[in-house]
Amino acid sequence: MNQTSTSPTTLEPSILVQMQTTLANPIHPIEIHLHLTSGRKHIFTQSDLGFAKKICDDINLSIFKEQSLIIEGKDEVYAFSGHSLIGITVYTNPLPDSFLKQEMSMRSSITQMTHETYRERHEKFISTQEGQRSLVLSEVEFCNGARLFLEFNEITAISIDERSTMHHLFTHPALMCRVEGGFSIWNTSHMCSWTHYPKLHVPIDSWIADAAPKDPTEDMKNVKFV
Repeated sequence: MNQTSTSPTTLEPSILVQMQTTLANPIHPIEIHLHLTSGRKHIFTQSDLGFAKKICDDINLSIFKEQSLIIEGKDEVYAFSGHSLIGITVYTNPLPDSFLKQEMSMRSSITQMTHETYRERHEKFISTQEGQRSLVLSEVEFCNGARLFLEFNEITAISIDERSTMHHLFTHPALMCRVEGGFSIWNTSHMCSWTHYPKLHVPIDSWIADAAPKDPTEDMKNVKFV
């Protein structure tokens, strides 16, 4: 397995990828991006289809609970603390069965998007009705300042379920989503804020307050994107 290390850069995810429901997809060579809490990103490649399948199969919602994620290269061995990772991106096409099975069990398709696409869609009105498939935009901020922009295509929960969801947003161990040319998984323990639009039904003990006006240009200065 080959490895390179780069400074944080902006990924270019798709606007929306149509949900695949057929399984038995062949495994292709993969490129793995490990996003660290330090802001660094380590990149590995694997062209052997057997090893590539094992890596994809090993990625699940509990991966960040591992004490060590160990990667054996040609000349070196790399060890990463599971807690030190804010996310993992795997570039491979088509999407592996292991990812599709987990996505289908969640009853939703989550797609990572660029900040530019997020702003364009946020400016458009999105309506939701209970029990129907709807689009929800989300902005996630990590404790190291990096931001992640997502689009949820899911069955809208009833009001009481949404209130429970808001209370337990950060209790799920990880979040899996699609990116252009692959998929990613993100460590919720390193997320410090999560903004939804249009807003969900909130718990009755929520604070009621409007966000203060801010200059979009100033707000995005020195912002890091995962």
